[in-house]
Amino acid sequence: MKPNKPHLLNGLVLLGGHSNRMGRDKALLNYHGSRQGHYCHTLLALFCEQVYLSCRSEQLAVPEFNRAFGALPCIPDAFPAIGPLAGILSAMQSHPESAWLVLACDMPDVDSSLIKRLVEARNPDKFATVFGYSAVERDKLFVEPMCAIYEPACLPRFLQAYHQGHTGLQALLRSFHAEAQLEVLPEPMSLPGAQSVLQSVNTPEEASHWRKP
Repeated sequence: MKPNKPHLLNGLVLLGGHSNRMGRDKALLNYHGSRQGHYCHTLLALFCEQVYLSCRSEQLAVPEFNRAFGALPCIPDAFPAIGPLAGILSAMQSHPESAWLVLACDMPDVDSSLIKRLVEARNPDKFATVFGYSAVERDKLFVEPMCAIYEPACLPRFLQAYHQGHTGLQALLRSFHAEAQLEVLPEPMSLPGAQSVLQSVNTPEEASHWRKP
């Protein structure tokens, strides 16, 4: 049986978090010589047809945010107060025939080699392609939903989950895995102390200790 022809791959940079622990918008932080939102946009543009920023509508009214990102294509959240699923679901509804390469802006160690690995391993015949690992002591699969590829087949499942009040991406992806509809890649662990390169930076202390490239 021949695999399906892959859908067009668009990119989505998630900027819509409230950044409460950081105390300022994480998209505006500078780890690589540019705002992190710009860095992620440029990174995904290497692999995607078009790259969009995902944000909350009120962020666009903040002068610093608007100056930094107002010129880039943006998809405001149409599903408020449901976490990261809001941005992904809003993007999928705006372009329902596209697959989405999603990256959160708070993972400064993600680079082109990691994204290349994800794109090359993409399985368009499954709902999503993600990095993950199994925690034997808990007998559970843990995946990283914030650096992943979501196929168009996810849209009806995500909408159903939204209407049922089940908006946690970890649980949704586990349900895909239980149906053999999730492509799982080994989580990369290449930082000092066996930390994952997918580790997010959420506080000023973590940002100040971030390992410079």
